[in-house]
Amino acid sequence: MFKWLRREGASPTVGLDLGSWRSRLVTSRGLQLSCSSAVLWDLSSNDPVESGDRAQSLHGRHPGHWTFLRPIRNGLLADFDAAEEMVRFLLENQKGKVAALASAPAMAGEIELQVFAEMLQEAGCNSVCLLPSAACLAVAAGHPPPQYPAVAVLELGYQLMQATVFSRGTAVHQLQQRGGAEELSLRLQEHLLRRHWLAIGSNQLERLLGFLSARPGREDWLEVAGKDLQSGLPRRLMLAAWELDRWVELTLQSILRMITQLLEETPPDLLQVILTQGLFVGGGLSALSGLQEFLSAHLSLPVHIVEQPELAVARGLSALLTDEETLDALVQSQVLAGRLG
Repeated sequence: MFKWLRREGASPTVGLDLGSWRSRLVTSRGLQLSCSSAVLWDLSSNDPVESGDRAQSLHGRHPGHWTFLRPIRNGLLADFDAAEEMVRFLLENQKGKVAALASAPAMAGEIELQVFAEMLQEAGCNSVCLLPSAACLAVAAGHPPPQYPAVAVLELGYQLMQATVFSRGTAVHQLQQRGGAEELSLRLQEHLLRRHWLAIGSNQLERLLGFLSARPGREDWLEVAGKDLQSGLPRRLMLAAWELDRWVELTLQSILRMITQLLEETPPDLLQVILTQGLFVGGGLSALSGLQEFLSAHLSLPVHIVEQPELAVARGLSALLTDEETLDALVQSQVLAGRLG
């Protein structure tokens, strides 16, 4: 783990949560900006065209010499220039020098973290502090890792799921697995294509994800609209909740296997604390209806879905901007990727 130098007096002033689906800017007052993690790039002039929600709204409807980019993919920095443009977009209303506290890409190694920090500096951050998203989630849950002998968190992101056990601020064990909301979305789209010959757009897919539940056997129905692949015309379809249960079950079983493995490999003394204290869950997919009850029943331990789970990392960053003592404790425990000043 590489070491960064921290400039004296350069306390973080903004927090940056760069996710694979949405990116957020926070200050000590809370969330300031949330937008799609998307950039449209003009290949002919090699210049950015649009960023954020505007770029997302033009996806699939842009000229052929433009390309649609997502700067963060599968827990890694996928495109340096697009990520720099994304950060500039988030910081465009910030005045003066910016000291940033940012959640680091989950799958990044030492070299990737250094490149990520350099990207933030190129985008206008005069000092950078990198923090794993799992630590931010623990802070948002009200259990800052340095203050507890053991904290277990589960982050269900858009493209990546990760389970982490902290002990006094240090990540003693972590498992990461590709999956999450994107994988579930692809399964649902493929199901509609193969069984119903129906292609749906992103808005309908988002409604469908919100309709899903971890409680099997529901009798609820949802109407979705899309394009009939046989006629090419618009068509509406009534979907039963039970028809989608098996796709949700695949995701739930994947989550259970990861948590079970994490607990099996956790030292007994820490496991005893976790069994009493419980597991803290955040990330967009954790908003799945019935997830808390499902995990509690199968794991035999308390499960807590954090408040506003899709904003958990951003809320943790915001809290740390006003809690320099906890942030310094995280630095000392080397839970951080590092600081740059």
